[in-house]
Amino acid sequence: MVRIKKPFLCGIIIFFMISPLFVSISVRACDDCVGEVENGPYVELDTFPVDLDLLFWEDQPSVKAENLEKLENGTGGWMLTPWGGHFISNHVEGADKWYFYCGRPLEIIAPIGGEVKDYEVSDGTHTNILGHDVIIDTKLVIDIGDKCTIQFSHLTILASVHEQVKDKRHTFSKGDLLGFPTEWDEDLVTIDFHYQYKDENICPYVALSPELQTNVSEKFDLQYESAKLGGVYPESKLCNDYDISIKESIWGVWKYDSGPYDSSISRTNPLGFQPGVFTLLNRNLTNPDTFWRDLVTPSKNLTEDTIGMFTDGNGDQVSGYDKIGYAMVENVEGDHLQGILRLTTVHHDAWGFNTSVYMRYSLDLNGDKLKDDELRVEYFNSLSEAQSGFTPEGEIYYKRFTGFLTWADLQIYIIIGSIGLGVILIGTVILVVLRIRKKHKSK
Repeated sequence: MVRIKKPFLCGIIIFFMISPLFVSISVRACDDCVGEVENGPYVELDTFPVDLDLLFWEDQPSVKAENLEKLENGTGGWMLTPWGGHFISNHVEGADKWYFYCGRPLEIIAPIGGEVKDYEVSDGTHTNILGHDVIIDTKLVIDIGDKCTIQFSHLTILASVHEQVKDKRHTFSKGDLLGFPTEWDEDLVTIDFHYQYKDENICPYVALSPELQTNVSEKFDLQYESAKLGGVYPESKLCNDYDISIKESIWGVWKYDSGPYDSSISRTNPLGFQPGVFTLLNRNLTNPDTFWRDLVTPSKNLTEDTIGMFTDGNGDQVSGYDKIGYAMVENVEGDHLQGILRLTTVHHDAWGFNTSVYMRYSLDLNGDKLKDDELRVEYFNSLSEAQSGFTPEGEIYYKRFTGFLTWADLQIYIIIGSIGLGVILIGTVILVVLRIRKKHKSK
């Protein structure tokens, strides 16, 4: 029988007694990304990062009408996208940002003063926009105080601003010209805008001044009315729920854990691969005002058989995996823990349009927390194959995606780990000292 010395045991006990105090600090301040912060100490913005009238093409009514018509036809057209949506961009895990679909090189300004917190260059290509020397595709994070930051992703930054911020030591003033959106092609000129509180992305709307909220709402409502006519948008509100997980169910966002693609998928960033993530959105969490049309047969309305929406990742292709894309979800058999779903594809991906894919699933609830859930899935061409059970070469295991690790979380983990290591080291030192004393006394 192995005996544990008292000093070492005391150290372990002390660590586990005090660790919950520190773990509680890492609980995110804004679980629903909006509610708590509405009454929280955020820094107010009374200026928008881009001219709203130009963003919504008020100077060119014909272009504005074309975009709204696209929304009515179900083919896009968003100028300001809904925040938090999982079926609105390539981020199927949820777009915790606003996209400005500018369609042209509009000026991007600092809506408030602040200091550079982070800066990264993704592309680095120099070009010229409206007479300005610029650098394509950068990320700029500005600390605006009181634990709040704003972030621009895919910012084509002024070369002069790049020189100021490359060492991450610069203070901006409200209204400073930062650059322009990035032009991916002639029809796609965009930029991402994040508002962060305690390193958590929240819907920027809650941080806007009342006057600016009114202005943004009036502009967005034009899109919303067109989206209602389109009827194909599951998530269409100005601020949507980022967390769509439903406890003790398969609904939510799932990231790859293990399976036949272990050698192809990065364990540090599984979301960057097509089979690395998928989303199941329960229909009860969709907006019936803008999601009522059958996506395969647009002349028909959705029936009660459609219980949700599915999509898998938009990242890198993986050999052996056929991307499914957007699909309407119907229940074939089973319950909340195991069964078979029918996915009817609505995009022309590897499975083709209007194809039935049968997903066999089995959910293991390994604890009280959502992050403990494990989901086993496999896709089949026919119902009979799916009913035959999982196969060793096809089954894939997923864990719930509960958000990205923030810097604040990482700091807490480092603190906890350091304290734990320190306590263990102290216990070990005490044990060694006591052994030495014991030897001396025995002499």
